[in-house]
Amino acid sequence: MDWLIPLLVISRLPRQRRAEVTEQLLPLALPGPASNRLAFAALAADRQVRRQAQVETQVVKEAVSAAGFTQASDLAPFPGLNAAFNRLDAVTQADVFVSAGNAPSGGGVAPAPPPAPPGPTP
Repeated sequence: MDWLIPLLVISRLPRQRRAEVTEQLLPLALPGPASNRLAFAALAADRQVRRQAQVETQVVKEAVSAAGFTQASDLAPFPGLNAAFNRLDAVTQADVFVSAGNAPSGGGVAPAPPPAPPGPTP
């Protein structure tokens, strides 16, 4: 009978969200000691945090590229985008403007030119 309520909750969710909710509820359904369930929940949470970080990184990179921003201060008028940018680690923050093709103003390192294709030698 205890499984009935989660089943009803999951069945009423949109199809795309069912897997996410099931993944969050799975540690509770595992048999065994609480330490095993806690370990599984920690692994699932870590995977979810990594997935969210990848999504935020991609969103920030796409927004920076589309808007042509060249530095972090350009994001200040957009609180949601600025908050997502600030949650990124320092290496990713620096990479956002370089990977978007917008060289940072004031001393950024220019990417190396692509290597020349091999050709006949004289």
